[in-house]
Amino acid sequence: GTIARMSTTTLRPAATLVLVRPARTPSGHEVVWVHRARGLRFLGDFWAFPGGAADEGEAPEEACAREAFEEAGVVLGRAADPGAARAAQADLLAGRATWPDVRARLALPDDAGLVPCGLWRTPP
Repeated sequence: GTIARMSTTTLRPAATLVLVRPARTPSGHEVVWVHRARGLRFLGDFWAFPGGAADEGEAPEEACAREAFEEAGVVLGRAADPGAARAAQADLLAGRATWPDVRARLALPDDAGLVPCGLWRTPP
């Protein structure tokens, strides 16, 4: 196959997050994956780490925390009430709340203590 070259002017800043925790059994570790919808233009029907395009002016750490919450319902930074987190996620996905609204509602830090370790960009 051929690899299509994309203009760098069409690329968007993006972030992804690799979530790993000790397994509940002595077998090692657990990793969070999300299954991308089959109809997506880019990597549809693909298993991936939570992530996606960064919002305008959004730092990579904040984009990671938002994407993990949007795509997997994972709240980074502190233990949150599961009911409040589910309601906030529903409001965010329905457009009834913004990520800053959700962070304030759940008392989450801006970056959840994340440290960037790489860079990738989402095609348009």
